[in-house]
Amino acid sequence: LLTRDPNHPSNARTAAESSLTLAKKLHNTQQLDSAKQYAEQTIEIITATTADSLPLEKDQSVLASAHFELGQILNAGGESNKATELYQNSIAGYTELVTAFPEKLNYQFQLARALGEEADIAFATANSEASVINNDAIEILNWLIKKSPTNRYKFEKARRLTAFTRSFETAFSSGAESTAALNILRDLIKKEPNNFIYQNEIASLYRQLADLHKEAGDKDKTVEFSRQTVLHVKNLLTKDIDVENDNSKKNHYKQMLARDYGKLGWHLASTGEEKDIPEAKTSFKTAQDYCQQILDIDPTNG
Repeated sequence: LLTRDPNHPSNARTAAESSLTLAKKLHNTQQLDSAKQYAEQTIEIITATTADSLPLEKDQSVLASAHFELGQILNAGGESNKATELYQNSIAGYTELVTAFPEKLNYQFQLARALGEEADIAFATANSEASVINNDAIEILNWLIKKSPTNRYKFEKARRLTAFTRSFETAFSSGAESTAALNILRDLIKKEPNNFIYQNEIASLYRQLADLHKEAGDKDKTVEFSRQTVLHVKNLLTKDIDVENDNSKKNHYKQMLARDYGKLGWHLASTGEEKDIPEAKTSFKTAQDYCQQILDIDPTNG
């Protein structure tokens, strides 16, 4: 329809929305090249449609979302510099929408998400503005939680707090942020025990904290957080069933457990306490068992 009548705005907007939906689905299934193509197509259609007229609210929303999605796709493909530009375009678009429609909380939330993704890249590249950007996202999320304390707002705040933990050089400099993130995630898991996104996030945070406390020389905390990492990944292995894809997630979780049990064994062996040696041996043996299971499924996995 759009090919037959390229100047028909209704067809163009429908095509743009469909293209964006397809880009998101392809991204979720790791088909990054195709996802990139459809996200770019969305931007091209909306840009052309609004070239000679003022964009509608829906046009601005789709365009901001497409910039964000393309940023996600490029970042997943290792193109962080280009991704940052797209996140900034998304931020500019959502900032306009927030200004025009301050009562629409979803625009505020999407703005916080875009700021958060830009902050993650800034932290990874040691950009001095990283903390400022991340704090801007947290400020919006705090406001949203006061207005409507939904789980997705709280989870995004936990992710923003976790970003500080990933960026600091010592466990002690990020203690308040990591404690707050853990409290939020524990509460969310109690409410939604089968939400595996929460489980993945808290396992990742415990893993980071174990590494940080190891660097700081706090052996007790290192072991404690390492045990918690194993506990949550074991829960994912047991409960996160991926039947449609032949349970492909199971091998991924087994790889994680092989690594995490190996780390736990090393941390226990490093305490210098005789009482920790049996558990260290058991952890090393469990890590080996998971490695063998992985090789049994895929002998080429080195």
